[in-house]
Amino acid sequence: MVIVGLLVSFLIFKNRYIQLDYSTSVTVPTSTNDIMKNEEKEKLGLSHFVDFEVVSRDASGTPTNYRSIGTVKASPLVVEFMSPIDKVALGINTNLKIQVIARDSQGKIIRYKVIKKDSDIVTEY
Repeated sequence: MVIVGLLVSFLIFKNRYIQLDYSTSVTVPTSTNDIMKNEEKEKLGLSHFVDFEVVSRDASGTPTNYRSIGTVKASPLVVEFMSPIDKVALGINTNLKIQVIARDSQGKIIRYKVIKKDSDIVTEY
């Protein structure tokens, strides 16, 4: 009985919602699924904020032909450091340098990062 009910439901669903239109055709570009790594982008002088698909590589594995598959735009982040009051409220050592990464809608800190050296500071995400 359950199987019959499922079969009837499927047939109704199929007839109502799966109506394919073959009147137009779309050419889908073939993909190699070989996405260039950041180290390879550096060697070729390409931006880290753009993804590239490798079409071909030479014998050493270096990309020789590639295409851009999308740009990832970094969002600027306002650099804010945690106040001593916030550190005490969260039970954090007040001598640590802490960057606030995100706050919730009420302004409470929900993400932060301990900064050990200046290069640890997040300026975009």
